[in-house]
Amino acid sequence: TSSSASEVRDLLEQKNRLAKEVAELQRQLQLEVKNQQNIQEERDRMRANLEELRSQHNRKVEENSTLQQRLEESEGELRKNLEELFQVKMEREQHQTEIRDLQDQLSEMHDELDSAKRSEDREKGALIE
Repeated sequence: TSSSASEVRDLLEQKNRLAKEVAELQRQLQLEVKNQQNIQEERDRMRANLEELRSQHNRKVEENSTLQQRLEESEGELRKNLEELFQVKMEREQHQTEIRDLQDQLSEMHDELDSAKRSEDREKGALIE
């Protein structure tokens, strides 16, 4: 009986040890399951963030494309306006040159009229004498 009692005690101790091990393993399993859930939730959040970033990237690419197109159009308009401005400046210089030529001609005509008037006055004076 003593050996049976000893075996029963050993078996009870072994049962208690195994129960503690089972409890510890269950606790570790629960922690692992919780960690896996957290990892999955984090992975889902990261996927959602990645999708949002991709969406933002696509919007920015489209915006960049639109801005690039507007820039090219603006540069084209600027070139056209510069060409028109250059043309207007050239025409202005031509007109200023024509005005100077006309002013010179007018001045010459005034000189000729003054000269003719003096000549006429001299002739008149000579006729009067």
